[in-house]
Amino acid sequence: MKIRHRIHARKVVLACLYRHWFIESLAQSSAVLEQMVEVSQSIENSKKSYEDEKSELKDAIEASIEQDPMEKVDYLTNNCFDNRGYEQIDIEFVFALVSEYEKHKEEVAKKVNKYATSFSFEQMDMIDQSIFILWYVEYIKIWTPKEVLLNEMVELSKRNWDEWSSKLINGILHQMIVAIESANPD
Repeated sequence: MKIRHRIHARKVVLACLYRHWFIESLAQSSAVLEQMVEVSQSIENSKKSYEDEKSELKDAIEASIEQDPMEKVDYLTNNCFDNRGYEQIDIEFVFALVSEYEKHKEEVAKKVNKYATSFSFEQMDMIDQSIFILWYVEYIKIWTPKEVLLNEMVELSKRNWDEWSSKLINGILHQMIVAIESANPD
């Protein structure tokens, strides 16, 4: 395993998580859905009725939510990381993480909420939520060394968000590591 391939894999997983939660939030927001239809109709000069286009868009969003996670990974890898082919991404690692992330979202939210003082997990940005889940699954299921993993999550946060977010992630992850290690001293 090459370290660079793991780093690229984490980026794919983070993109997959973000895409998943973004599409879920679209499905729950009729205002955003309506704005998307309005933009689409103004750009494309669509001949479809507003309600037909809205219905098609809603169906497409629902289909995307139901899409197999591995198909999402394949789509993102081929369309968003085209300068890095499969040979530069640890795909087995990606699949291992993606197959676990939904199972642990609620558990991670509870753990983060235990240490977050300013606001809850649900109020955090989707990228921060994704980073916490990515960290947890990789730490608990794949047993990546904590120092390596903590550094990588902070770096992902810095590259994808801002300095404040990386400090939040660093602080909460440190507390979660201490709690996990004290619960499992061996």
